[in-house]
Amino acid sequence: MPNEWSEDEPVLIRPEPVRAAQDWSMPAQADASTECVERPDAVTQARQAVADAVEWGERQGIRPPSFEVSDVPLTDQAIQDRTTDNRINLADDIPATRLTTEYGGYLDVVMHGDETGTQADIEGQRVDFTLDGMAEMIEVNPEWQDRPIRLMSCETGAEDFAQDLADRLGVPVYAPDDLLYVDDDGSTSLPDGGSWHRFEPDWDSVRKRG
Repeated sequence: MPNEWSEDEPVLIRPEPVRAAQDWSMPAQADASTECVERPDAVTQARQAVADAVEWGERQGIRPPSFEVSDVPLTDQAIQDRTTDNRINLADDIPATRLTTEYGGYLDVVMHGDETGTQADIEGQRVDFTLDGMAEMIEVNPEWQDRPIRLMSCETGAEDFAQDLADRLGVPVYAPDDLLYVDDDGSTSLPDGGSWHRFEPDWDSVRKRG
């Protein structure tokens, strides 16, 4: 996200650059041959990672990020409150995303993103989503109804994330390969030369998972 911006400039749907999506889950069962070492909990680890990134950014003259690490997971109610017939909107910091009306049969999922995953912004708190977390959030949503997904999230079509999501859900996923801008009127654009791509499910992968 640019260091400085005004209300007249488009806003990027991408996460703060200092924190990539991560999977904080621990193994279900530790290897019995491995000596047990006490580890900090996930929130402590995440807060330390943010603190380290902010310190590095300040040394580079970069504005610190505005998000916090939440002590509680994103609730089902919070997602329901931000879901309409055709959209799951988890980017509270970009109000203009609620103005877009073109759906074309897709279920739009509005979040920050990059080539590694997606990130919600809920009441000023940032919540990272792994591929599994993203798929589960869509699968349990009653508005999905096995529709194709459009990821209104920066760079989610640049590498494997959108394809992996299509394979996991068994439906096409439409995603941009570059920075996605949202203007005040809700219109979106890819002014840096990016494109939208449609990722079809790899049915061999779908069958193996099923």
